[in-house]
Amino acid sequence: LQQGLGDGALALYDELPDADARASVPPSLRLRIARQYERSGRADTALHAFGALHARPEPGAALPEHDWNVASAALIAHAELALKLGRREEARSLWLRAQAEGDPQFVQTVRQGLARAEALPPGR
Repeated sequence: LQQGLGDGALALYDELPDADARASVPPSLRLRIARQYERSGRADTALHAFGALHARPEPGAALPEHDWNVASAALIAHAELALKLGRREEARSLWLRAQAEGDPQFVQTVRQGLARAEALPPGR
């Protein structure tokens, strides 16, 4: 990714088993990879990658790599992509979760995203 070889980087990353990717690739880089999936037109893969980054840890599970800044950015990116894809209910649910998290740096973004999700036609 740093060398501008987005699709090549994705091909290498795709070869890693999920557990290895989580253990050996830092969350901030996994966020960049998720954004590259989106740019490459692999929306479903990007949605999955964003979701894995902002997933809440299991109760009692120690996840030292859980980075709140990355998780917040992934949650916002996930909601934005759901909006782009016209997935009203998914986008609305993600924006409501972001609103409940209450991160002050995203208050306006969340408010606008929620309004855009509400404006989508129902049913998706």
